[in-house]
Amino acid sequence: MKKNILFSAVSGTDPISKNSDGPLLHICRKYRPTEIYLYLSKEMLELHRRDDRYCLSLNKLGEKLGCTFTIEVIERPELDNPHVFDIFYKEFRSILNNIWEKHEGEDFDFLLNVSSGTPAMEAALQTLAAFGENKYIPIQVTSPAKGGNFPKEDFIIEKVWATNKDNEEKYCDRCVVSENLNLVEEIRYGIIRRHLKVYDYIAANTVANTCNHLSDVILAMLEASEDRFRLDLDKVEVLQKQYDFNFMPATDARYQMNIEYLLTLDIKRKRKEYVDFIRGVTPIILDLLEIYLSNILNINIKDYCETFASGKVCITQRKLKKTEKGRDILEKLEGGFKKRAAKGYNDRLPYSSEHLRILIESYGNDRNVFAMVAELRTVEIKVRNLAAHVIICLTEDKIKKECGKSPDDIMNILWELARKAGIIQNEDIQSSYRNMNDQIIQQIYSGNKNVSFS
Repeated sequence: MKKNILFSAVSGTDPISKNSDGPLLHICRKYRPTEIYLYLSKEMLELHRRDDRYCLSLNKLGEKLGCTFTIEVIERPELDNPHVFDIFYKEFRSILNNIWEKHEGEDFDFLLNVSSGTPAMEAALQTLAAFGENKYIPIQVTSPAKGGNFPKEDFIIEKVWATNKDNEEKYCDRCVVSENLNLVEEIRYGIIRRHLKVYDYIAANTVANTCNHLSDVILAMLEASEDRFRLDLDKVEVLQKQYDFNFMPATDARYQMNIEYLLTLDIKRKRKEYVDFIRGVTPIILDLLEIYLSNILNINIKDYCETFASGKVCITQRKLKKTEKGRDILEKLEGGFKKRAAKGYNDRLPYSSEHLRILIESYGNDRNVFAMVAELRTVEIKVRNLAAHVIICLTEDKIKKECGKSPDDIMNILWELARKAGIIQNEDIQSSYRNMNDQIIQQIYSGNKNVSFS
């Protein structure tokens, strides 16, 4: 169960004034924090040491509500001029970060009382709530309509408690989430939007987790976008069913992972992450050639493969020689490799796109496919193998210089080969991530927001 934690300075209206709760007590009455951190300057600390008014009142409230407050007092006896913003911003940031780290991994909301303390204290807390690295919820408490303050030197708990109108069953709730957050939320929405536009889903989620007003649906959509980019499609499917949205393009389930892999590879190209892009081409080249052989040329190459203890996968003569079709495939492989190596075909070498290229050229008749496969093999040999084994910086110009093709050219060849292999059923697939981003952005700005604290 989610718990609340409260950080609060105190001021002259705490704990009770005008026959009503001061901000500290009123926030605790509504939100019932399990832990309360009280920050006391010199003047407030003297009152605390004199009659324990803050803790006595909180404990009295806890008894009435049937809950227990764990109270930690942060004493600053040297603080006799509590009006300098910079002092409090730095110290409050340190204190709040330490409290947050203490509860890292727990399910909690961190409340800040921005109605107690000096103006400098309140401003520092408002600023941290708006721009701090953690998610804080600033709570304001409006003043009661009328009533009298109790003198600072005259605090008798029984007397002030008995006249506190907020102890009535139907008390007036004066807590509100600070309206200053509205502008900050809009700024954060804009940052999320910019991250989505450049396909940075981790950053978008990081910012979203600091927002207060995003609905569970939007948070689930953002989480699913990050999971999708990681190719965790099972998790995406769970979130889509739970929150009733759909990101995945309609496609044959057999080829969904291939399509999603192509899409993530395309994003790496768009983000100019060329080393990762080039390293990632070999698995999809192999898959597309296998699918082309199966769908177009009716050859299931996996029927002739063996996996050895080392994990190596080979097209073996033992498997090939079992059938007439296999023997014909072996003949084609031996002929193809003899053209490239004096020793001919070695069935103990891991099978690669070169094996599939030979078979496609031997059994196929689509010269456009032959050309595409040859171009992708050149990319593998001249660029991919270099990027896979050497620490290197790859630019668009360097890739084109090495293999004669730009990253855009390579991606276009992969998409065209996917079409030739019969795994693309509609042309909207390539815009799938852009459509997903637009769907999330539309939800964020459509007013589909829920305010947890109001």
